[in-house]
Amino acid sequence: MKKIVSIVIAISTGILVIAALIFRPQFNPLLSLILRWGITIGSMAALVGIAVLIKTHLQRIAVGKRGFFFSLIVLFGFSVSFLGGMLLGVANPAYQLWISSIQLPLEISFLGLLTLILTTTGFRLYRLKGWTPLSISFGISAVVFLIIAMGYLQGLGNPTLDRVIEFIQRLPIAGGRGILIGMALGALVVGIRVLIGVERPYGE
Repeated sequence: MKKIVSIVIAISTGILVIAALIFRPQFNPLLSLILRWGITIGSMAALVGIAVLIKTHLQRIAVGKRGFFFSLIVLFGFSVSFLGGMLLGVANPAYQLWISSIQLPLEISFLGLLTLILTTTGFRLYRLKGWTPLSISFGISAVVFLIIAMGYLQGLGNPTLDRVIEFIQRLPIAGGRGILIGMALGALVVGIRVLIGVERPYGE
């Protein structure tokens, strides 16, 4: 019975959202209501996730589990950021500077780690696959974009070379749009399967 109710609610909500998007602006109030419900439920899920995270780190500290020092750092950073946001407000310049001081080093560290992982993966590709057309094209494209990113070629001041570089720099944008189109088509197929009851992630 619970599964049937979940299926009916999911299908009905999906149909209502599609109808509201098609027949706008007549259905704008209904669409806004559904979006507010979604935001509220998502916010509550985020709060539950934060509570579980805090509980997990507190348990690691309580039992003295190996690496609990990092749990202390996580809880300290979270507490200061949370209290600062509540007391000062998220638009406060001092609070934004504090968040940026935490976020920017983390992002740079992740980018550096990602660079190392991609480099290692590239070498493993040559070791496992050998000199195939795919591996050769991958290596050439990586070297070309690395040279372009350094900016030495742009400094030569050659108009023809600048146009070639501009064309090459458009290729990742086209590839990114292709990936987005593929993701959109995949999401559309999954949405249709959910609407007709084939996929039931909410019933697990």
